[in-house]
Order: sequence, then C-alpha cells, then structure tokens
Amino acid sequence: MMKRGGGYFLMDKMEAERVAYMFVREKYGNLPSLGTPTYKEGIWVVPIDVKYPRILFEPSVDRPKKVRFMKFQNVGRIIIDEKAGTIVDKPRYYDLRNEIRDRLESIQINVQKALVKVGANRFSQLPLSEHIHSPIEDIIAYLLVNDTLNLSEALSTLSREEQGKYSKYVDALTAVGSVRRNENMLVPDNALIEIEQKGNDLSSKLSGALSYFFSEGYDNIQSIQQVLGPYLIISGDIYEKSIEYGELTEVGYAEILRTLQRYYRPAVKQFRLPRYLIQLITVGLIEQKTAAGENLWIPNQELLEEVESQSEILSPIRDMFMEKMTYV
Repeated sequence: MMKRGGGYFLMDKMEAERVAYMFVREKYGNLPSLGTPTYKEGIWVVPIDVKYPRILFEPSVDRPKKVRFMKFQNVGRIIIDEKAGTIVDKPRYYDLRNEIRDRLESIQINVQKALVKVGANRFSQLPLSEHIHSPIEDIIAYLLVNDTLNLSEALSTLSREEQGKYSKYVDALTAVGSVRRNENMLVPDNALIEIEQKGNDLSSKLSGALSYFFSEGYDNIQSIQQVLGPYLIISGDIYEKSIEYGELTEVGYAEILRTLQRYYRPAVKQFRLPRYLIQLITVGLIEQKTAAGENLWIPNQELLEEVESQSEILSPIRDMFMEKMTYV
C-alpha cells in the first residue's frame, strides 16, 4: 500500500499483483499466470494468462513423448478496487475453460482454412457423395446437368431443417460467384460457367467446381466442414500438430482416433477410420510411413510448406505457439 492525498492508503501495482496472484492460485490452480496490471480510474485490472500444455504422444506405445506449452494471453481479468483493496470482478472457472476452448478452436479453424485453401484440388477428388450428405454437390450437379434450378420446387419436399441447409449452401456458392440467384431460380454464375467450359466431362466439372469453392470460400469454414466432415478433421489435426511443434510430426492411429471421437460417436466413425486414412493418402493430402512395425501418418511435405506460407490466415494464431519443449 502507499499513502496518497487525504490520508488514505491506496493499493499500488505490486499489492494488486499479490492479491490477484493469491486469488488465482486458490481458485484456478497452478496453470494460469498473471499479466501486467494496469491502472485506470481507481481500479487495477490484472489480466490472466495461461500456458496450456499440448501433449505429443509416442505413436508406437501411445504414451506422452513431449509437451509443448501454448501461450494464451488475457483469457480473463481480475478487477481490484484501489481504495478498498478488494476484488470486485473476476471470471468464473468455466469462463476461463470456455475461453481456452475457444482459443484452441481458433487454432484448429485457422489451420483448416489454410489447408483447404491450398489443398482444394486434392479435397475435391475425395469421393464425398458416397458417405456424406452434401447439399453443395447436389446443387452444383443439378446445375451442370439441367442449367437452372427452381429452389421452391426442389426443396418443397424437404423438412424445414434440410431446406435451411440447402439455403446456406446457396448463399455460400453465391458469395464466391459460382451461382446466381434470381428469386427462386438458380443459374450458373461466371465461375461455374468458366469451369464448365474447361471440363471434359460432368465428373471433372463437379470436381473443378468443388475445388473452386474450397479455394475461394475457405473463410466460410463452417460450410466446408459440413462438406468434408471427417476428412477435414483428420487431415487438419495431422497438419496442426506439425505446425504447432515446428517440425514434421508423426501421428499414430490411436491419437487420430481420439481426435475423431471428439466429434462423432465412437461406434459410428471408428470402423470407417482406416478407409478415411487410405482415401486421404490416395489424393495426396497425407502420407503414411512405418516405424517399429507401427503405421504412422504425416502431412504431405510440399503441401505443409504451402499451408505454412499462408501468413494472412495463420498470423493470428502464431503468437500462441511457444518454443520451449518439455520432454516427459
């Protein structure tokens, strides 16, 4: 404390930091740390930072190999009244947890965006329609065959939920210049017309239209996630690990399965995982290698370099990566 005008003892920066530190340790544990306190109009604001551990597993034994800490700044803040010396506002534990989850999700999404942008042609070669309900393929294929699409007629037999899905994809295709809408009628726009002229058959035209949508519409990642489903989850996770660790990183089957199970019920996708991996290899999105009798998966080196070069997409998340490794 330090004495100021009027005889009051007011809280200084060091004391504010001490009060915040004691509260954080008692309520949140050892993971969070404190940023630099700032003072404004009678209050101290102390940001909460987190060094979040990311565990790399040894694929052959599925045990932790090393830990990399990610740096999340200002995931919450503690506000202290200067005169009373008491905390007047602070985050709840699950607020911090949700903020960390959002930061992790932002890393995943940005890596997926960069991967979709540079790997668009490879993603377009996946046999999506065989196992994923894909409104975007329905729309493009219909226009390629019939030239126009009456949305009112086409969607009239679908549920309201299904109609909503198709409408979102129409908006996404319109945004990248693939289709043009006039009230209820849908027709090819400039981008799709050009793709039609270049393609030799309907299959190659559909593939080209998907590739264009991925490369130009990558920022609408939610729509693309619905199209690519487990393919994007699996490949995105494999690339994300190499980007996080700063080196070509091998990922074992058990770790890929854990990632997939976070998004789908275990019994649904577990049986299909080997097929997904083989198809991703076939189109050149990932590569497979064997070490000590174990199958491991890594990014395509050339494609990884292209992903890492997407500075505009990845720059918002690069500051979250820390250089120090802890081996376990």
